[in-house]
Amino acid sequence: MMPKLLRWPRDKEGAPLHFLAQIACADLPAQLWNGDGPRKGWLLLFVETLKLEDEADDGGVRVLHVNRLGPERAPPKDTPTVRHAMSDYIDYAKANIRPGVPKLWRKWPVDLVPQPYDLTGSENDIYGPPHIPAEELYGAPVAERGIWDDFSDMGLTRPLTWQGALYVIEGLARDLQPAEFKRKFTRYRGLLDAPEPDRDGFGEELRKRIAANPSCDDRDVGWGPRVRAITDQIEAELKAERSTGWMARYYVALDKARAGHEGWINKYQKEIEAAGDSLDAQKLESLTNNIESQRASIEAVEKNRAYLDELFAAYPGPEGERRFTEEIKSVGEAHLAWGEKMAKKIDQVFDQIRSKDLSAPLTDKDWADITGRFTMEKSVYWSQTGLVLQKVEKPLSVQKEHLKMAIREDVLDLYCRGDIALAGLDADQLDQLEQKLRHLAEGLPHRMGGQPNPIQGDGLESGEALLFQLTSDLPMGWMWGDVGALYVTISDKNLKKHRFKGVTASIEGH
Repeated sequence: MMPKLLRWPRDKEGAPLHFLAQIACADLPAQLWNGDGPRKGWLLLFVETLKLEDEADDGGVRVLHVNRLGPERAPPKDTPTVRHAMSDYIDYAKANIRPGVPKLWRKWPVDLVPQPYDLTGSENDIYGPPHIPAEELYGAPVAERGIWDDFSDMGLTRPLTWQGALYVIEGLARDLQPAEFKRKFTRYRGLLDAPEPDRDGFGEELRKRIAANPSCDDRDVGWGPRVRAITDQIEAELKAERSTGWMARYYVALDKARAGHEGWINKYQKEIEAAGDSLDAQKLESLTNNIESQRASIEAVEKNRAYLDELFAAYPGPEGERRFTEEIKSVGEAHLAWGEKMAKKIDQVFDQIRSKDLSAPLTDKDWADITGRFTMEKSVYWSQTGLVLQKVEKPLSVQKEHLKMAIREDVLDLYCRGDIALAGLDADQLDQLEQKLRHLAEGLPHRMGGQPNPIQGDGLESGEALLFQLTSDLPMGWMWGDVGALYVTISDKNLKKHRFKGVTASIEGH
């Protein structure tokens, strides 16, 4: 870390930069940058990771050359939480501060491996030095995929530390925020109003009404929000019109579905009859299987029809349909209220976890106690999936994506700290993990010096010396652009004089 009296770097707007890397200049190869640049002291790299787009011209990237290191210090309080590879947990475009989430990035040790190469004088020089296969770089096997896969194949199905538990609970807290809870509830077919069994018919009628409304042809400046408001109003009116008669439309939709399956059966049967003896056995088997699949679908339609007959019998006539609609609304609203109640429970669990040593191991009992606080209570609501209308009773469950992220981050943090034994992996599983960690995105290692390796095929001819090429690296937590790379360059003149205020930085991705 930089000397104590040195101010923490900020961009021109005052945003604190993130501390990404430090390099001991004495470890740099003598031939790097043709011998220019410092060979004493340390190079420190700071980046404003949220605002950086194609180019950094606002002080968003700083390189400091210091004679000595100072004690490690915490980033400024207004430093946002960010690890690019945690974008499934942290918004990578907004400056948010997530309670309990580290602001310093993982401390991975870096090995400097010289790669001598000469320019050929051909047009291929713009693509930089040849890629070094990860197997050659590490001298060890490398997995085909990196660490995006979950670790369930290693028997890891829960967080390993209190920090991981915090990630899961904070994720649940965000899911339970009223607007988000309602959005996900309706997105995953939860009902707050009368169901729409004929979604194709609804969509067709909506398109007709939008096409017939001249206001929807508005293309003047700022037309987007205006047209969206009009189409939303048209859709709301159509929903209101179709809030009655929906029980009868279920049977219309079932008839349509059956007719569709019967049509496919007729098509396949005619194809078999037309081919006659010339039809080979493999094709005949395929068509026969298709027919059986369609017949199974017809059976499912009729099973659903019988189920709806029994369900709707308790709600006869228009008055019955009205009562059923009110029940759907009532239990749906009750489910949203249940979500608010569970949010308060989750907040209590979150506060309790934050009082723990977050780096401490989490036991099976700890995790069972945590989840037991919110998985015992269930909520009831009506749901529609396809043409299946059913009453659902479910507890609050831990979403798979929250668990996957928490376990991934726990494994990486433990490995980086030298505490991976806490994960309880056997020798084969540890080897499997290390093969994943050796995986290089795009086959590109991080580099200093020489020509940059472009992500796309156009090359990066800046005419300046390459200080850093940082590629997207999930174990590091870096994700530049769309799985791209960060390039930091400096003029030969400034490099010779060890002046690092005038560095240039850019990002290239897919």
